[in-house]
Amino acid sequence: MKKVLLPLFAAAMLTACSNEDMPQTAGQGGEGDNVEIKMSTTALDIDVKKPFTDDISGTNTLQALVVVSETTNSYNPHYAKGTMTFTDEGTTEKPFDNNGFDGERFYPKGDDDVNLYVRGFYPSTGWTVNATNATFTVDGKSDVMTANEVTTNKGQAKIQTYPALAFNHQLTQLIIKVQAADDATENTEVNKIELVGVNNAETVPTTCTLTYDGNGVVFSGTAESLAAYKTGTDDAFASQTTALTDAPVEVAYVLCPPVASPSTTADYKLKVTYAGDVEKTVDIDLKGENDTDAFTGNTAGYAFTVTLNFKATEIKATATVTDWKEGGETTVDVE
Repeated sequence: MKKVLLPLFAAAMLTACSNEDMPQTAGQGGEGDNVEIKMSTTALDIDVKKPFTDDISGTNTLQALVVVSETTNSYNPHYAKGTMTFTDEGTTEKPFDNNGFDGERFYPKGDDDVNLYVRGFYPSTGWTVNATNATFTVDGKSDVMTANEVTTNKGQAKIQTYPALAFNHQLTQLIIKVQAADDATENTEVNKIELVGVNNAETVPTTCTLTYDGNGVVFSGTAESLAAYKTGTDDAFASQTTALTDAPVEVAYVLCPPVASPSTTADYKLKVTYAGDVEKTVDIDLKGENDTDAFTGNTAGYAFTVTLNFKATEIKATATVTDWKEGGETTVDVE
């Protein structure tokens, strides 16, 4: 996993199509034109499993699930559904991938102003797309994003006017560092890190539900824990032998449900296993941009760097906001 996620991700451009006979070049016009549904991207800096800051390229591709409907806010049944794989930002239009595509690739027959409705989902797998909502089970390593509905029609495509899908973060990222505060704890091994509570609860709501009408996102469920993952990998941080040093070292991350309005001293709870079988639960109290006041607002789209400071008799933790969006610093103690 890269160290930072950028704040906002935009865009997929839907060209156009009709549903007649022979494919022709977009913009030629005419009642009989068939123009395939395609997309393009601008400034999409995300990865299926791990956040990153690199540009989309042929070696760093982005794949999104795109669903098209003939009815606003109703996507089951759908008009078209499949993945699109992007290899650059905003320069090359991409059609639906052939593998797993379902539905029509061209606009309906008839008037140029008949609208189609489009939504985007990320990652491209794992989503259950229902008629009025879509759900995803948070796994701790996937960067869950959604794009609100846009409309498009054949007439717009003929004049090369393309609506954009803007993808937004739905999760909060915790970047976890560890360090030894004294000689007595140097070389102590950290074995496991997991998230065990959100918003003062001792459970984790891992079901993400997007309701199309209003674009509301809620998290539900009472999972006992959510694994943290080794930095730069999709491997759970468990059964590890990471030795503490006197400098903070980034070792893990977790992409987790956000806190809508932090108001407690336990916005998040991490359980840390070290020295073989010693377990400590660490409360994380998020701070705002000035590093002293409590963080306010929804934490979705923010990244916090949490440093676990191990001492001979306790663990201290400091948490710094690393921006997807602008943030601040916070400090918490764990006894």
